[in-house]
Amino acid sequence: MKRILYCESNTDGTVGGSHYCLLYLLQHLDRSQFTPTVVFYDNHAIVPKFQAVAETLVLDKDRPSLVSPAVLRRGVNLVKLAAKVGRQIGFLRQHQIDLVHLNNSITRHHDWMVAALLTGTPCVVHERGLPQYGSVDRFLGKRLAAIIPMSLWIARAMIDQGVAADNIRVMYDGLDPSRFTAAQPGDAVRAAWDVRANQPVIGIVGNIREWKGQDTVARALVDITKVHPDVVCFFVGAATEGDRSYLEHIQATLRDAGIERNARFTGFQENVAQFTALMQVVVHASVQPEPFGMVVLEAMARRKPVVGSRAGGIIEMV
Repeated sequence: MKRILYCESNTDGTVGGSHYCLLYLLQHLDRSQFTPTVVFYDNHAIVPKFQAVAETLVLDKDRPSLVSPAVLRRGVNLVKLAAKVGRQIGFLRQHQIDLVHLNNSITRHHDWMVAALLTGTPCVVHERGLPQYGSVDRFLGKRLAAIIPMSLWIARAMIDQGVAADNIRVMYDGLDPSRFTAAQPGDAVRAAWDVRANQPVIGIVGNIREWKGQDTVARALVDITKVHPDVVCFFVGAATEGDRSYLEHIQATLRDAGIERNARFTGFQENVAQFTALMQVVVHASVQPEPFGMVVLEAMARRKPVVGSRAGGIIEMV
């Protein structure tokens, strides 16, 4: 029986695609061969779902240490990093970990990577975005058992930035459509959100952040309502305190156009499927290239038409 450590480093309080991709992986893991332990740095909304399928620990809310030339030049920072690596080595040994699986990017989790290298523990890292890669990222990346980009677009962009291609293995994320089901019937959801039975519904799903493009959808809605004045657009997703001004900007756009009655802002929703089920069209409007975009898969699982941005992994998905 092999013991796997899964680590998710997001700490901003939101729940996104990386969380659900990890949850789906755990739900389908062959328990006759593997025993999982999950580590978070944030006590987010779906921790109980993870606790139901695996040993799940929430560590102190500080981002995993990163190695950088600046850190290496400053003795105090280097001592702190060494202490954290020492703790991670102790964790790996105490839990008898056979494989470390880091869930976000080679630009994060440097402390776990170094601990894995020093203990001879194989380490694989998902790449779920496209940050700027530094010399330390490239150095550590070459020494991993595998780097797993979510799309060919990510893999090509990594290689263009000098990340060695030898251990890059593209694996698309997936989901089981039978599990992506609405928790409530459509009539109940419509009633809860003041949507009549005959009103057309569109929507966008994702944490409310500037790069996700909800502002683009809001401006498009101004034109759509000129042709379909009864349309309702759902904005499904949470906004952190740092994104509050962006949310207020979107709401002001709708209010200034006199169409705030056409929009529904739901905040975080654990069951996204019940909103997707209402939509005649699902919009994916990221204004920066989306590495993959689980919401597109989720919409397709509900057999919904998708309008997506022509960039990043979305092109491959559609």
